[in-house]
Amino acid sequence: MFIFDNTHYHDVWNETDEDRVILLIHFERPLRKSGKAVANSFIWIIRRSPFIQTTLTRIKEWENLITDGHSEIKDRASG
Repeated sequence: MFIFDNTHYHDVWNETDEDRVILLIHFERPLRKSGKAVANSFIWIIRRSPFIQTTLTRIKEWENLITDGHSEIKDRASG
């Protein structure tokens, strides 16, 4: 795991053919109201981005497949 402080300017390049996955964790820290508003707005925008929404939809579809698959297995075992 690699943790970085995004308050410092940095560049990141993915020079592979693979997808890059980023786990974004928002740590609450003491900020003035204006800073807190900016931080919360950033998280709000990210959560509603098409990339995140598509990912959440796919996760729900996958969970439904797993849940449905388990119920079919249980039905076969009990029937």
